[in-house]
Order: sequence, then structure tokens, then C-alpha cells
Amino acid sequence: MRGAAAKAAASTPDRCEPSAYDDRGLVVRTLAGALGLRQPEAVVSAVTTIARAYFGGSDAHADAAVNWLMGQLLVADTQERAPGVGESRVREFAVSEPAARACGAPASGIRAPGVRGPGPGELEVAAGRICLLVQACDATATLLAHARNALPGCGGDFAALLDRTLRYDPPVRFLRRIAVRATRVEGTDIAEGDYVHLDIVAANADGDPVVDSDAFAAVSTAPEHSHLSFSAGPHRCPAAAHALALAEGVLSGHSVRAAHLIEERR
Repeated sequence: MRGAAAKAAASTPDRCEPSAYDDRGLVVRTLAGALGLRQPEAVVSAVTTIARAYFGGSDAHADAAVNWLMGQLLVADTQERAPGVGESRVREFAVSEPAARACGAPASGIRAPGVRGPGPGELEVAAGRICLLVQACDATATLLAHARNALPGCGGDFAALLDRTLRYDPPVRFLRRIAVRATRVEGTDIAEGDYVHLDIVAANADGDPVVDSDAFAAVSTAPEHSHLSFSAGPHRCPAAAHALALAEGVLSGHSVRAAHLIEERR
């Protein structure tokens, strides 16, 4: 994953400082390739459309994009299981009815001999992959944008740069939860139904010495503790390693590209 992201970033157009939009496209295209999706630019368009409506609201374009992407993921998964089956035939049995309509394929239920259609588990996996693509689109691109603020002083240690960014300037700084039952946390009573505002940055820095936010070296003086930027417990982000690999790859690739451009202009 890191290598694919680095290769894609190193081959971007002649721009030393890519925009957040470029990062989103790079991240989604890299994941699309890893998932076996054949139309990376169309996937980028679908994922960015879904991302705009990810936190609620009704959006017919986002619904259509979800259906299309679900169909593409199920097709890719079926071809992995049965590579000898033609795509036109796969689409007849591999997609749900709304996804089939979005793909322009008949939802006839016809199945190729010896190949099963998608069960509930496969639909759930495809839906999870859509969530992975959508969350990576904005969250990983924002992590990259924040990391670049300290890029000049990192000395090429992109892993440490990303760790420091996640601790002190994460892409998501605040979360809000609703208490499902009454409880007490650190001496504070919380009633059922209360909104709980979670300050991720404050939690990450709890107990840290006062540091200069512009000094990259501060990361080495911070106490050893895990940050909460990927959440924790059963709700911890299951794709944290993927996000870090993608981000490291993009930073590495753009660094190589920038060095080449500087050398070419001399």
C-alpha cells in the first residue's frame, strides 16, 4: 500500500505542493487499485460524491454513487472468486437489484454455472469497503494537509511526522457521542441521552509537557502513550495501518517528486 501510494504521488504533475483535492484522488485511486476496481477515476468521483453526504442528509447523487460502487465491488469480488467468468455475465448475478440498475445490468438473478451470488456477508463486506474508501478520502487527505505544516523540519522521518500530527493536529479534533445509559466518568455524572463532547487533542496531550507546536523535535520529548486519534477500544479504526501506509507513501512520493523538480530547474 505504501509503495503504491509513493509511486502514484511521485508521478503526479509538476507541482511541488499538491492541494488537498490531489491527496484525496491519490488516496482513493490507490485503495481502488488494492480492491481490484477497474475504473479508478470513476471511483474517485463516486467516493467524493458520497463523502459530501457521509454525515447525514438526503442526496440522490450520493445514493446512486453508493449503488454503483456497491456493484463495482461485488463484481471485483466475484471475479476474484471466479476469474474465468465474463464481466457481462458476472453483473447478472453479482449485484443487488439497485446496484444492477446503477451498473446498467439486468437484475435477473441468473447465475453462471457453479458460481454463487452475493450473500449477506458479502454485501456487508462491500459496504465496509465503501466506508473505508469514503473515510480515507477526507480523513487521510486532511491528515496529509496537517502533516505538511511540519514537513520542512521532519528530516524525512514521515512516520514520526504523522505520529506527531495525529497527536497534536489530527484530522478530526472533536467527536460527539450520546450516552446510552447513565454513568459517571472521573467524578462527572452523565445522564442517559446526554451529548458528550470529546476533545481528542486535549486527551492526546494530557500530561504532556508544554511544547512548541512548531517544533518537530517536540515529538521526541512527549511521554510514551497512545494517542486517541484513531479512537480506542471496540470502536478503534480498523484501518489505521492502511491510513498510515497511504499517508507515508504520499509524503514520500511527493518528496521524491519535489526533489526531482528542483534538480530539473537548476
